[in-house]
Amino acid sequence: VDSLKVPATRELRNSSAQKVPVHALVNILGCKVISGRNNTLKLKKPKSSVNVLLRFETALECVEWEHFLEEAASQRYVTLADFKIISTLPSTDPGRGLYTVRDRFSGDLVE
Repeated sequence: VDSLKVPATRELRNSSAQKVPVHALVNILGCKVISGRNNTLKLKKPKSSVNVLLRFETALECVEWEHFLEEAASQRYVTLADFKIISTLPSTDPGRGLYTVRDRFSGDLVE
């Protein structure tokens, strides 16, 4: 999950006190999830001045969302640049190669 649609029953305001649409689309990958007072969570994106404040009706709801958001925020985008080619494997389909690669992030071998 790299995006989260946040429904709100009231208008939202950003840090400049500007009104924000009731539904916002937020990329949560790499966000830091900060637990606040009064059943609130703040999503803070590194190297960004934009923060999202989420307010929940109950403490239980806040804790459940905190766990979900932390897990979702810890995911990563995977691209070809994340892998180092170790070897080429024989293929029965001409023009296509099979490769053994190493994930640069985890060090795992993948075929």
